[in-house]
Order: sequence, then C-alpha cells, then structure tokens
Amino acid sequence: MDNRNIEYKFSILFITLSLIVTIPFIFFLSIFLYGIYIVIENPSFILVGLISISVFLVFILLEIIPKTIKYLKFYLKNEPALILTKNEIIDNINNVKISWNDVREVSFRDLQFKSTNKTIQIDLNNSEKYINNISSPYKRLIAKINKNYFFGAFSINPKIIKCNNSELFETIEDCFENYKNLK
Repeated sequence: MDNRNIEYKFSILFITLSLIVTIPFIFFLSIFLYGIYIVIENPSFILVGLISISVFLVFILLEIIPKTIKYLKFYLKNEPALILTKNEIIDNINNVKISWNDVREVSFRDLQFKSTNKTIQIDLNNSEKYINNISSPYKRLIAKINKNYFFGAFSINPKIIKCNNSELFETIEDCFENYKNLK
C-alpha cells in the first residue's frame, strides 16, 4: 500500500432506507406517549403492553434515530465513512480510530442469527483499550457484547458504505497484511 489514504463514503441508499424506517418509529413514539396519557387517566389499562412498547422505543431512540442523523450529516458534508491509512483504520461509523498494530484479525462473517447480513469483524489484541474510550455507556455495552459473542469488539456493516462488500473486505485485509509485512 502506498502512502495515500483509501476512503469509502456513506451509502445514500442505506441512509434513505434508515430515514424511511425512522419516520414510522416517530409515529409509534407519539402513540406510546398518548398511551401513557391514557394510563394516567385510566390506571386499569394493561401496563405490560406499554412496558414492552417502551423498551422497543427506547432502543429506537438510543440506536436508530441518532445513527441515522449522524450518517446523514456525514453524507451531506461528503465525509468518508471509513478511511484506511498505512497506520490505522479511521472508522467514522463507530467513531473510532484503530491502529493496525492493535488488530489481531480481520474477518468477513455472517452474523449467527441473521445469515444474510455479513459484517467485517475487527478482533483486537487489547479491545478493552478501545472499549474504555467509548463515552456512551450504551455503546460501550454493545462493544463488549460484540467482543464476547461476535468475533470482535468492532464491526463494520458494509451496507452502510458505498462499495462492493467483498472489495471492501479485501482492501481492509490487504491494508492489514501490508502493515504486518512492514513491521
């Protein structure tokens, strides 16, 4: 690999689909808030349904809506989703910079519960170093779950990036191999 950086932009298709999915969830949030009003006015209403809906909506509020807004901002500013340099991966999707020196393995895997969704898993020598730098407790928890159950603390979903999935994996793998050969 030469000294130039390789940049991958965000996929407008993914951002558009995220926005299309987010709008109904905002509608469901308004229904949920109305349901809370009904419960306050009529306590005999079944709380179990509201609790399950609230867990679902909290996930939406913590995960999907902020990510969609973040990806849209990057896309509108024409900033890359991923930058590969000779020394590191700059991952604007997960908001992390990973030194090639800290990477143990890069793999292209099916998620265990959803075989149609291949992700690029980055297994680190000392993942705790990166996990502890994540400011959000929720995102830190997700990184720990990924580390323990999904082959690495950090993963890259190629659907978010405007590229050919296998080409992206091969490029990341080549950058990693080139770094190891330079050591």
